[in-house]
Amino acid sequence: MRIINIQICEQSGLARTAEPVKFSIPFAQGELSHPHHLTLSLAAKPIFAQYQVLTYWPDGSIRWLQISCILSVAANFSGCLTLTVHAEPQAIPDVRSRLEKTSAGWLLQSDFTQYSVNTQTLCTKIRQDEQCWDLSFEFAYQDGQTTVFLVEQNTEHWVSGPVFDELLVSGFLGATAPTLRISLLLRFWHQAGIIEVEARLHNPQRAMHPGGLWDLGDPGSIQFHAFSALLKSHQSGKAALKPSPEREWLDVSESDELQLLQASSGKANWRSANHQNAQGEVKLLYKGYKVFQNDNEIAQAEQASPVAQLNGENWTCQIAQAEFWQNFPSAISCKKDRLKLCLFPAITGQNYELQGGERKTQRFAVAVGYATGTLHWLQQPLRCQLAVAHYHTANAFPWFGPLQDDDPVNALLTPALNGKHSFSAKRDIIDEYGWRNFGDIFADHESLYLPPEHAAYISHYNNQYDPVFGFARQFALTGDSRWFQLMDELARHVIDIDIYHTEQDRVEYNNGLFWHTDHYLPAHTATHRTYSKHNQTSSIPGQTGGGPATEHCYTTGLKYHFWLTGNPQSKAAVIQLAEWMNALHGEAPGLFNQLWAIKSRELPALLTRIKGKAQSLFPLTRGTGNYITALLDAYDLSLNLRYLKQCATVIKHSIAATDNIESRNLLDVEVAWSYTILLTSIARYLQLKKLLGEFDADFHYARESFLAYCRWMVQHERLYLSAATELEFANDTWLAQDIRKAMLMFQAAELSPAEASIFLDKANCWLTAITAGLAQSKELHFSRVQIILLQNFGPHYAQEGFPAAALVAQSIPESSSHSLIPVLSRISYKLAKALLTCRFKRERNWIKTRMNN
Repeated sequence: MRIINIQICEQSGLARTAEPVKFSIPFAQGELSHPHHLTLSLAAKPIFAQYQVLTYWPDGSIRWLQISCILSVAANFSGCLTLTVHAEPQAIPDVRSRLEKTSAGWLLQSDFTQYSVNTQTLCTKIRQDEQCWDLSFEFAYQDGQTTVFLVEQNTEHWVSGPVFDELLVSGFLGATAPTLRISLLLRFWHQAGIIEVEARLHNPQRAMHPGGLWDLGDPGSIQFHAFSALLKSHQSGKAALKPSPEREWLDVSESDELQLLQASSGKANWRSANHQNAQGEVKLLYKGYKVFQNDNEIAQAEQASPVAQLNGENWTCQIAQAEFWQNFPSAISCKKDRLKLCLFPAITGQNYELQGGERKTQRFAVAVGYATGTLHWLQQPLRCQLAVAHYHTANAFPWFGPLQDDDPVNALLTPALNGKHSFSAKRDIIDEYGWRNFGDIFADHESLYLPPEHAAYISHYNNQYDPVFGFARQFALTGDSRWFQLMDELARHVIDIDIYHTEQDRVEYNNGLFWHTDHYLPAHTATHRTYSKHNQTSSIPGQTGGGPATEHCYTTGLKYHFWLTGNPQSKAAVIQLAEWMNALHGEAPGLFNQLWAIKSRELPALLTRIKGKAQSLFPLTRGTGNYITALLDAYDLSLNLRYLKQCATVIKHSIAATDNIESRNLLDVEVAWSYTILLTSIARYLQLKKLLGEFDADFHYARESFLAYCRWMVQHERLYLSAATELEFANDTWLAQDIRKAMLMFQAAELSPAEASIFLDKANCWLTAITAGLAQSKELHFSRVQIILLQNFGPHYAQEGFPAAALVAQSIPESSSHSLIPVLSRISYKLAKALLTCRFKRERNWIKTRMNN
């Protein structure tokens, strides 16, 4: 029997009554075979829990498990849930599925409540004893026009269990193309009388992006006017609205209606150019929010986190939205028989633009029945935290261990959470709020070369160098829930806004991740789409347009977001991005796709080798490194060996122990600097092989190749700023980028004990210089600097070594970069694949997408 303590700290001063709680726990390989071996308790009292396996180890044991329960705790409570791992399976209640298919949709019988979901009208009827409520949705493409039905409706039942059931309903809004796709995830918490809802609008069309420019107003965008959720009671009650937890309830008379409209962030820079529409206009109504009784303004303030409710003689119903003010414009209203939550409120003369491939997910909750608490917990839900030692023993993160008090890298991360330069505080500078912006990071480093009197550029970070992963790791390392919040907000933003969710564009763009805003330029009306027509040039000489590309693909944070939250959209995003990277590297099916891959990749390699020169199929760049990382993450989530085998292939066609490294010009910094990202991804591959116990030919090839480059680095590499004249922009971001070199030396020491002292001397020398320099830097607080440090944190801690037998040098074949045979073999394979996967519709779309660009 093993005891695992899960820390709970209520830090918002709110009493929690029947609050739904979810948390995830990793397990070491072979430790847990089935959730039936678990029991959960609080203060020695058993708690009803629901278990969902998120990922398995290759041996079939559980790797990550999500646990769901209902908790009631006092304000400022601090204590531990106890998870007991038993040697033998425990008796569990026989819970049958509560969901039943009906002619109109689904019927769910909960403990005290019956839910009837009509999948044609998107209406859920809720019954408790004599009380009845209807939860429905209203949508309008145009002012005065309402659409409330689905076309091509599809329903998928996801989860059924003792604590909650989930139902996914999806389809299209309206019958005339182009239409938005709508998805509703309904989560019914049986013991709490609560329905959590995730409502997602998605424009599946492609953007036309003429010239590779991605501004608002694109012909592929869809305009709509309003989208709301309506909770109607069949019995009248006393209506009230509470703007935020610290304010009093506002009551309304039987004949009146109260409405609260959050029109802007309410921050000092609420009129920021960040909120311009396609015409370049900022059309926000006023600062913060206003409360209206009928049409008369009765209150105004800055940020609202409201709850609306109806009280009857023996019942209560409430509705509230998560991150209400942050996702403005938002509205909520109440009257005697209904509560209304406007996820996209109708504003006269204004529409919302959902760009091609763009989505937006809004989250809210409905509570009905006899609960005495309020839904204010939705703004600050309870967070559960494990001990650092548990993450370590479960191999949850690579290069992970308890923080050391004198850690020089961790000391540099203070600005990330505290003070005016924290990630949260920096949002205020450009007002990085609103439904499209919230969750992203302000790229403050892009304003470095502006004169002091010039306003900061509107610049969006779009997950460069994977801050989602950095935030997730720091949450596990420190237990500070602010890291979790940053991770969750950014991951959900990336999934909805920064990934191009379409199948109608080029295969090298579909489902790809957009770049951050162009360097040292404002975003204008390109929002999160990199290249704007308002910028006459680009930070890249000779380039004025483009789209998703290999150099900007970050998946590891989304993998951990799935593991820590159970959000299936994160897992789907990782798989999509891995397949997108496959397509970018010539793996997409189709006649023209394969012929294009031959023309752009294979023929240049063939011609180079005919001339007697060496050329790897995959360049030594961050694009190749990102490709390997995406494949590794997809394997972790799917256990599909295809991804792991492709990793080995990419490594073999990128570097070799026998390479003439001098000839690769790695010291040409502006061109070759990102080879260290590729090496970092190979180190991750070797760590995974160690975790799997696979010390095969692929492992030895990668190890010997990796060490050959690290030995070269010891002899030839230097810190970037030591050759500052070779840099176009010689700022301290280069000092942060150097952290990768130091960490590679620590990783090399693990892989070659005989040379460990050489690698460690260089590692510590570089690390000391880097951390000392950054500690004095005026640029330390910049987003990019902080995120690079977060991404590369950990290898400087002492690690458990590899088995000695795995580190015996092997005879490695010479690089095939000079040989014609592999290239000719690949060309033959691709020609065969081109013929076998040729489809008329696919080839027609290939031609069409290129003609339109």
